[in-house]
Amino acid sequence: MERYITQEQKSDLLKIGIYQIAGGAFGMLLLIWMLLKAVDLNAGVILIVAMMAALFIFSIAAGIACIYLKGNATKLSLINQILQIIGFAFLGFGYQYAAGLYFSIGLDLTESLNFNFGFGISKVILNLNTDADKIEFHFNLVATGLSIWINQLHKRINEEVKIRKISELGIGDSISESE
Repeated sequence: MERYITQEQKSDLLKIGIYQIAGGAFGMLLLIWMLLKAVDLNAGVILIVAMMAALFIFSIAAGIACIYLKGNATKLSLINQILQIIGFAFLGFGYQYAAGLYFSIGLDLTESLNFNFGFGISKVILNLNTDADKIEFHFNLVATGLSIWINQLHKRINEEVKIRKISELGIGDSISESE
């Protein structure tokens, strides 16, 4: 892929990659800190922490794919950002994930209609069968913006690859010569 994309696209992938690695690494440090402070480690806690770690490791892997200009870099990055857009708590289950910066707008319907905002760096919340009365929805604006940017970059890269591969085959030259 590297020889088919522009310097600007390489630069964009580098920025996205560094961002995802930093966000995932910071999240892993938070998990380690949480484990060191944990009083009661049981199988359930270890399972939840392993799922949290998997999300941050995925962010790091997507970042590495961007830095090394792997063909699946934009797809992995897009999946990583989409996983961060929506957060919720409903019927005892909850999910909220951010690897990197987040700015979220939330709606808490637990007791009444409350709007809330959140801002920070890397977090993950996984609730399994806790706070059954809690009803919340969160929308991460940073992940939404990054998803749009990555999707546009993905389309531009695919176009550039097609154009350069066709050019290498000489198809464009033979068409203009026959006219």
